[in-house]
Order: sequence, then structure tokens, then C-alpha cells
Amino acid sequence: MTEWTELKNRVLVDALKRIDSLGVQYKIIAPDGREYGTLVVVVPTPEKVRKRKAHKYAHKALKNYVMPFLTPMAPGDEVFVPVGDFDLKSVQSSVSSHAGQIWGASNYVTARDFARNGVNLLRVV
Repeated sequence: MTEWTELKNRVLVDALKRIDSLGVQYKIIAPDGREYGTLVVVVPTPEKVRKRKAHKYAHKALKNYVMPFLTPMAPGDEVFVPVGDFDLKSVQSSVSSHAGQIWGASNYVTARDFARNGVNLLRVV
């Protein structure tokens, strides 16, 4: 850091007079900590970074498992999707997500079948 000399102080005072004449708000903090200007400086708080959980399954593993059950379905068809190597909640979530993408919302119904350990899917429209 350079030394704060009397010459630098005079240049600063001259600059402050010019800035004041413009009628703008500003804030200058000198190297020695002195503050000039009327602008209130607010130090932004850092945004919280959301930590994501690690995925349970490999990328597109659920989609690749579920899609063969969904693609051949016509309106009125019902299919049972067993859980396979996945958990029941994840399979139902994947079935609902991909059915909604293919046929649109409200055109299918899913239900967990605990007795058979899978998901029932009915294509309505």
C-alpha cells in the first residue's frame, strides 16, 4: 500500500468537492479508514448454498427401468410396475413424473401396491 501524503489528501478533497457539486451519493474509504460521502454501504450477506444430497441411483437408472412399462400403454390400460432394485417411493415418483411428461397431468393414476411391492398405473386418457 502506498503512503498517504498531503498531496494525495489535497487531490481527494478536490475530488470530493467536485463529486459533491454533482449532487450524487457516494462513499469513499481512505486507506487509513476515514470515510467520506453520504452513501450508506450495506455489506451483502452471502447467499446460502443449498447442498444437494447424493443421488440414490445412477443417472437415468429409474427412467430406463420404468419407461418400457409406460411406452406401450393405450388409454384404459393398467400396468403393474414392480420395484425391482429400487425403493417403492422412488419407483412411484419416477412413474408419475414420466407419465405426466408423456400424457400430461390428470391423464393417469398411480397407486402403491404394498402387497405386491410395486406401483399400479392406470392410463385414463
